[in-house]
Amino acid sequence: MERRRYLVAYDITNDRRLREVYREMLGWGTRLQYSVYLCDLTRPELIKLRRKLLELIDRDDDSVAIFDLGVPASSRAVVPEILGRPPTLPRQGPAIY
Repeated sequence: MERRRYLVAYDITNDRRLREVYREMLGWGTRLQYSVYLCDLTRPELIKLRRKLLELIDRDDDSVAIFDLGVPASSRAVVPEILGRPPTLPRQGPAIY
């Protein structure tokens, strides 16, 4: 099944929920910044991640943004630019600077 690359960013207003979302996200992708992750997921994995995040957040106070960056090996995939110290990223897929 094809994997697509997703940028997941969240803004959680409660410290307990923030820790829960943080712990959950560690299992899904590479942390780029405190609340930003790069995740290579199949469609069923994306659905599972969305379901889990919806269980953890307060929909009235928190927000999670999920951006589809395309197929990791595709030349059409979005290449985000990172200024400063680069995080350790997966070796496959689009280059990130």
